[in-house]
Amino acid sequence: TILPETVDLNTVSYGLGYGFSSVDLAFAPKRGFYLNSTLAAGTKEIERNADIPPELYDQVDLSSVQYSGELSVGAYFRLTSNFVLHSHLDMGGVFNNQLFFNDLYRIGGLNSLRGFNENFFFAEQYLNATAEVQFYFQEYSYLFTFFDQAYLQYDLETSSFQDYPFGLGLGLSLFTGSGNVNLVYALGKSAEQELGLNLSKFHFGYVARF
Repeated sequence: TILPETVDLNTVSYGLGYGFSSVDLAFAPKRGFYLNSTLAAGTKEIERNADIPPELYDQVDLSSVQYSGELSVGAYFRLTSNFVLHSHLDMGGVFNNQLFFNDLYRIGGLNSLRGFNENFFFAEQYLNATAEVQFYFQEYSYLFTFFDQAYLQYDLETSSFQDYPFGLGLGLSLFTGSGNVNLVYALGKSAEQELGLNLSKFHFGYVARF
């Protein structure tokens, strides 16, 4: 009787971005501040699917304007010769009066919310704050402990969601000469996932250095 929460669509957006950084090192910073932001607007075209009754498309605007914006700010504080505090805040939102699941952000995993599978969550608006204490045992290699706290929300035609998931754990960033290998052991808790060792996650990543 209604369209599914995932539909066929095309979105074309045009935007502006601004970035600023005052960190001391680009690869393994130990002090400084950074900011990155984007704003975009464009048109979303919903395409008719032959497997869906055509009268269901009468309930929606097949062409509409969609907006989005993201902001990431962070800072590094050198506490001692070996200890560094890295804190950052990421937020974003997509705005349209008829959103579907394939319009939403995907949150979760090594680069957003550790302790959960990659792209575990959907979000119309999100906020993720991180505090990470790093212990440098070499110039570019360090051990770290972290805490991620997020707020996630969406409100679709047929469902809504709001949660405050968090993740915490330990990790190693090891310099290999051509880049850094990142290994993270994390626990996550949300409305859908209990905090438990049996649900812990290992995240692996590699950042190349040119």
